[in-house]
Amino acid sequence: MYGYRGGIVGSVATGADYKNPVTKPLIEKYLKAKADIPAEYRYRAIKLIEDLTVTEFAGWSLIMAVLGGGSPAAAMVEFRRNIDWDAKKRMAKIMAGIEKEYEGLGFDAQGWGSR
Repeated sequence: MYGYRGGIVGSVATGADYKNPVTKPLIEKYLKAKADIPAEYRYRAIKLIEDLTVTEFAGWSLIMAVLGGGSPAAAMVEFRRNIDWDAKKRMAKIMAGIEKEYEGLGFDAQGWGSR
């Protein structure tokens, strides 16, 4: 799967490149989209998408979703019916390191299970 990825997720710089003082300004220059949102937030969101879609973790979670929870169609119906989109957006920001506030999302700084 990793070889077939594409677009910005397939071509974003590595973490080492992002931390490098020579390459970081160039990466931020080309990732900047909105003036009021830091390029680092966009970088972190892209890396989260990469982690969730084209890594070993993604493969494991896909298999668990298919084999462990019923049909994909039933999952989508339930997902659309009961999803708290604002909480999911905040959770994605926390997972990407954009936000640090965990309160009210059902997990704490050490992981899942505070609720």
